[in-house]
Amino acid sequence: MIKPTVSIVIPCYQQGSYLRQAIESVLGQTLANVETIVVNDGSTDNTDEIASEFADRIRCIRQSNRGLMAARNRAIREAAGEYILFLDADDMLHPQALEHQYSAMESQRNRLCIMEHRDFETVPELHGDGVKGSPTLEPTLPYIIHKCPGPPVKIMAPLEAVKKIRGFTLSSPGCADWDLWLRLALHGVDQMIMLPFEGAYYRRYPGSMSTDITKMLHSRSDVLHGLHYQIVSDGSLFRLWGQELANAEQRVLRRYIANGIYDQYYELLRQLVVDLRRRGIRPTCSKWKVLADSALGIHSETLAMQFHRLFSREYLNYYRMDIR
Repeated sequence: MIKPTVSIVIPCYQQGSYLRQAIESVLGQTLANVETIVVNDGSTDNTDEIASEFADRIRCIRQSNRGLMAARNRAIREAAGEYILFLDADDMLHPQALEHQYSAMESQRNRLCIMEHRDFETVPELHGDGVKGSPTLEPTLPYIIHKCPGPPVKIMAPLEAVKKIRGFTLSSPGCADWDLWLRLALHGVDQMIMLPFEGAYYRRYPGSMSTDITKMLHSRSDVLHGLHYQIVSDGSLFRLWGQELANAEQRVLRRYIANGIYDQYYELLRQLVVDLRRRGIRPTCSKWKVLADSALGIHSETLAMQFHRLFSREYLNYYRMDIR
């Protein structure tokens, strides 16, 4: 039996109305031998009916409702491709997306391939009639410490590496993909191939989780909490990435303060920042901020945001809105 080139994972819960578009966007790929795995995560709508239309061309797994990450993990365990891509049931791919990504991977197993994406609400226009320029190769760290590279639909990963770290660990969907990419980076997937091709289409809704500031900040805090203890518990990782971790934690802490959110997640994150300071690592900052920190400690952040609230609304709004 020929090993699939790429395994496409499509979890579906109550999104049968979109599922046909997602499946057809995979079956229409120009790359040969793509494995498509649909996981019906306990849907009571027409998900089974839609999936059955493609029964001879896809695999459909049914399970009781356990959530998005559990559905993805079920498919990861059963996938057999060289690489894997997570396509939510309401998203789509350009017909040439997988061909360009697979080619850019160059059979390497220590890479993520990250293509460009377009947000849409109903049906996307299929832009991306070719790769615009040469792909660029970059290290995954420290880039991924500071930001998630985008929705999963745009990222191809080596399946063996994903299986080795046992897939997703966070139950919250907000930043669980960011957590996955970080753990891959810390376990040997040390390169990103940046592909200038708009091949992924990501559906947005009014009121979706990505627009909920509090939930997204909480999810980011969960990721940083796990990353913090991975890095500080390993001397070599701490020497390499302790400073980057401090800067990332401080940035998210500022977002909490800018949005006036002082809950248990804020407090846990504040303790992580304090922990790094006790270990001799402080965020990179200006001279005046160093003086303020010396006088006020961690509370200088609150004072700084109060200053920007009065005199620099543009700076404040950056921290209020840029949460992904």
